[in-house]
Amino acid sequence: MDSNITFLSAGERTVEIIPPKKKPVSDSCFSSSVHLRVAAYCRVSTDGESQQQSYHTQKQFYTDYIQSKPGWCLAGIYADEARSGTTTKYRPEFNRMIQDAAAGKIDYIVTKSISRLARNTIDALTTIRSLKSQDPPVGVFFERENLDTLDSKGELMLTILSALAQEESRSISENIRWAIQKNFEKGRVRVDLNRMLGYDPCPDGTWQINDAQAAIVRYIFQQFSQGISGNAICRKLNHLGLTTVNGKKWYPSAIFLILRNEKYIGDCEMQKYVTENFLTHKCVKNTGQAKKFYVTNHHPSIIDRPLWDQVQIMLGKIHRTSSGTEGVSSLYNGLVCSYCGSGYSRTAYTAHARNYTDDRWTGDRQYKETYTFSYSVWRCRGKYTKTAASHPGRLSHAEKTALDQNCPSGHLYECAVKQSFMEMLYRLKWEYEAYGESCELCRTFSDFQTSCQFENHRIFSLFLRCLQELPSRNKAGLPIRIDPPKPMSQLLPAPADAADLLPFEKSLYRSFIRGGLVSGDSILYHTAFGIDLKCAGNSRTLLDFCGFRRCREDGTLELLIEAWQVNGKSVQYRKTPLRKSGPKA
Repeated sequence: MDSNITFLSAGERTVEIIPPKKKPVSDSCFSSSVHLRVAAYCRVSTDGESQQQSYHTQKQFYTDYIQSKPGWCLAGIYADEARSGTTTKYRPEFNRMIQDAAAGKIDYIVTKSISRLARNTIDALTTIRSLKSQDPPVGVFFERENLDTLDSKGELMLTILSALAQEESRSISENIRWAIQKNFEKGRVRVDLNRMLGYDPCPDGTWQINDAQAAIVRYIFQQFSQGISGNAICRKLNHLGLTTVNGKKWYPSAIFLILRNEKYIGDCEMQKYVTENFLTHKCVKNTGQAKKFYVTNHHPSIIDRPLWDQVQIMLGKIHRTSSGTEGVSSLYNGLVCSYCGSGYSRTAYTAHARNYTDDRWTGDRQYKETYTFSYSVWRCRGKYTKTAASHPGRLSHAEKTALDQNCPSGHLYECAVKQSFMEMLYRLKWEYEAYGESCELCRTFSDFQTSCQFENHRIFSLFLRCLQELPSRNKAGLPIRIDPPKPMSQLLPAPADAADLLPFEKSLYRSFIRGGLVSGDSILYHTAFGIDLKCAGNSRTLLDFCGFRRCREDGTLELLIEAWQVNGKSVQYRKTPLRKSGPKA
């Protein structure tokens, strides 16, 4: 019989008391000289010189301290360097220690204070209770507070001290934020130039332009301002063997980060992101929940401001539509039919290239040989899909009848839309150069501005500057002409007397046009600066441009005689075998 069993007499009954086989959690064995596997946990929050010294001091102290205790066995030193205590997610040594404790390799953990283990009340209590719930339980001893977690009397004190450690961390975070904002107010910028293309830091804290990297930045801005897409710019940069500041391939996301970075015009916007929670350290975009600080002319600029303004308009960053979305940037996106209210979509047609021949023609009668060319048109989607059933709301019989019929709008040749748009720009340019602020365009804009809107004035000024920069002469050196040529029934004019088929300025369209209303031959364009511009001549066909002139890249003139010349694309050759008809049954 076990000598530890006690019998008590209670009248006619006998009570048998059996002692516990496992030590209760409330009975701490930390101070006893039994065989204990003790580990130590150390942590410093920054990698400064003073913190480095504290980090090594803690490790050495606990190594000597555990080894000097009789009956103790060193189970390991777990140390996290330059890690915050507000979360356990980014502390690899802490997590490894918890895993070892769960595997039964540790009996006790010694650390300097509660704040070393965790500055988050929930993390501290969750970790300690998880360790206590193990079999056998694992205790934690906090040296500064003289607190043993296996002592159940210390639960209340542990909760209070953990909350104080969390509040101390919050106070430190607020003090750091206050100091950073004060530096921002004084114009002191904090930017890691090693992660930014175009600049190098100087010993005195100023910024110096890196010429090789700045050339890439200028190339990106210039290409985008000419209407080149982000994907196309990436392909060109990667083909040239140029890399990002990190030595990686280019992707569109990196292109647009550069295009939106105000530091390339010499300015600095600070506190774009804020720490949402000091416990999770999660940074979110500052959309108004905290102050922002904008420093002008802080350092040398790589991009001039007119080019910057144009790119921002093209990105839709300056102007926003009434729906709250960013401005339209794709070509002809936003054209709406005035008859049915549907949008326009682009499609390609194919036609025979009359009077065209080359050395691909064989003359073999066993084959059908043709020359074709393709051209693009824009047509209303409602022309084939707009019906009364798809129209919302209640309609009268006459309205239903009108909607059940296909939209009467015709399609527009893309070359006509581009030419008409450019002819409108040149008329506005010549009128502004002749009359200045008294021209109809400026007077219309002045009447529109009943209340002063800075962004509209800014965009309108840039539009006038872009008009003035349109070339007055073509590549052949002749003055630009937009007068229509003689009718095709008459003799074709000489190239020097013909009107120009104008190269389409895609960048101007993407910068300043936010949509348009198509009504027959005319389009009413809605601009980024608030007024509408009416453009006529959009219903012309390919044959209407026969008699125009076009400049080749080498500066020579080409007179357009056939429809397949207008589109400017190569003519396709097709050769298909003829079907042999057999005898009828």
